[in-house]
Amino acid sequence: MKQKPKASEPLRRVRFAKGLMRLAQAAAAALFFGAVYGFYISEYRVGWSLIALSVLVLVLITLPAVHAYRSQWKRRSVEAGYGTYAEQTELDERGHMASEQFELLCLFPFDVNAVHDFDVRRDLRLTCRDRAVRITELTVPARIRGLEALVDGCLIRMDMPRAPLSRLMLAGASFGSPDILTAWYRKNLRLLPAMYSIQKNMQAYSDGSEPDGRTLTQLYRITEKRGKDMVLSLAGRELNIFIRNAEVLTPAPMGVKNLTEERLRRLGIPELPAILDFAFDTEALRAGSDAPFDEEEDRKQAGIQYVQPEEDEDFRRPEEHI
Repeated sequence: MKQKPKASEPLRRVRFAKGLMRLAQAAAAALFFGAVYGFYISEYRVGWSLIALSVLVLVLITLPAVHAYRSQWKRRSVEAGYGTYAEQTELDERGHMASEQFELLCLFPFDVNAVHDFDVRRDLRLTCRDRAVRITELTVPARIRGLEALVDGCLIRMDMPRAPLSRLMLAGASFGSPDILTAWYRKNLRLLPAMYSIQKNMQAYSDGSEPDGRTLTQLYRITEKRGKDMVLSLAGRELNIFIRNAEVLTPAPMGVKNLTEERLRRLGIPELPAILDFAFDTEALRAGSDAPFDEEEDRKQAGIQYVQPEEDEDFRRPEEHI
């Protein structure tokens, strides 16, 4: 008989926290229904006593148990999910980013008259192959098709070990019409519509440089699922991606079904593996092809095992025999 795979330590901790939450909820429910039964049999003193006790259990035990379970889910889902791709993970529930920092990125039309609506909810910092990746969940005041709008989403930032292009912007259709975006990027970044396309619901803007076929394929994989709601900015080594209506974490499951490893490891940003593949050009490394890294240290950070060519002077014929 095939044995079930052993649950990981993060999953066991989450299951234990959920079990305590269920026990606390059951206790509060039992006291409440006991109070209802007391009123039904005209034992009003017992009924009111059980009502008071159920409220105390709800406030002092059940609600803290629910909060503890959700907190445990956040920590362990980051550890099990994002930890698969990062050596270090750090979740900050009180993230900070100045509105001027976002405005300078020029990702999409920013409403400077509504800066007070700019809000950062949480910040996730990852260390992937000694490179910092920061995912910030925020609300941005924007002007979409000339109208004021509050745009919720996630901003992903990192410095790559390579620079495949000098300047590139990919803007999804949900951020405005092509005419408005063209005027925005021309004014702020001096970029013009590119002659190539990545996704049918996205517009590419560039400084005239064109990516190679492998880069186009990697960008297609990043934008395949949510291209309409995504803005991708590439400036040399600097990569910034904003995904509309995205969240860092998946919500804690409150149903009665058993928790699974797959559910715990599910990423709030499922594009992360494709982003890291692009940033480190790992597809090229797996294929055994050369990647344009600036120095040997960058090769090490990208996971390349750099081998010096073998010296073959010992195998050459002496000149007098040639």
